[in-house]
Amino acid sequence: MHIKKIDLDEIQSTDLDEIVKHKVKQAYDILQKPVLVEDVSLEFNALGGLPGPFIKFFVDGPGLEATAKLLDSFADKTATAKCTFGYFDGTKLQLFHGSLNGRDLLPNHAVMGVMDGIGYLFQTGLVDLLELS
Repeated sequence: MHIKKIDLDEIQSTDLDEIVKHKVKQAYDILQKPVLVEDVSLEFNALGGLPGPFIKFFVDGPGLEATAKLLDSFADKTATAKCTFGYFDGTKLQLFHGSLNGRDLLPNHAVMGVMDGIGYLFQTGLVDLLELS
């Protein structure tokens, strides 16, 4: 397996599967060999599932602290972190899903995970998740 970072068009959708399907087919078209891609989503229940797959724009834009403060005025502090991998060999496309329900995003800039530097402890109620990996 070789890891290769390539620029892919990022379609705008709230459907994580749709985004991953587009990315995996585009990556295959560029590399002409089997590929595995991933994308993530962070869905705040109080915000009807937003920011969802747009989380990277929230982190890159207003930043980590502002993103965590989105829930300050809501009683419901629950969220779902999702990660979807897509595999495509030119014929068969497969999706693999993972998710974690939790509550309370707590600032902790030392923590890194799949969400490219969100750097927050995501409390699951059983244990604090230190890494999404």
